[in-house]
Amino acid sequence: MSFASDPERAKLNNIAEWSAVDAKRIEFTNEEKKLRSHIIAENFPEPGDKKTHNKVLDANHKLTVEFPTNFKIVHPESTDENKISTEKAAHALEDAIMKASPNEGSFIVERLISWEPKLSVSEYKKLSPTMKAVVDKFVQTSAGTPTAKINPIKT
Repeated sequence: MSFASDPERAKLNNIAEWSAVDAKRIEFTNEEKKLRSHIIAENFPEPGDKKTHNKVLDANHKLTVEFPTNFKIVHPESTDENKISTEKAAHALEDAIMKASPNEGSFIVERLISWEPKLSVSEYKKLSPTMKAVVDKFVQTSAGTPTAKINPIKT
């Protein structure tokens, strides 16, 4: 027997409907990935060095597949057991470039490596009110996209 009022029942029904749609989304996402992989393997088994491939489907449509290459700075001594941070790897790369080309090294490094400043929220939260007031002049916040999931209640 449910003791939920009609407005509460409507809210619960909306949550149940959202949950069902979300489960379908996950199922469709997984199915799309499998089908995409199959189509690509079937139509472009050996893409070679070319990054973009096209296949004419009919007079009005073509299938375009792009094969991107991802680049990441890693330290040559980094292993699964002993991971070296990207920041340390970038500094080691900078040192190696400067050693290999003392005259042009700084120019190469400046063009090759870009840094994206990222605020440490955990450190920000630890700031004193005075320091936070200083930092707040340089920080802009905006609402992120809410996430939701249904979890079992731990008893």
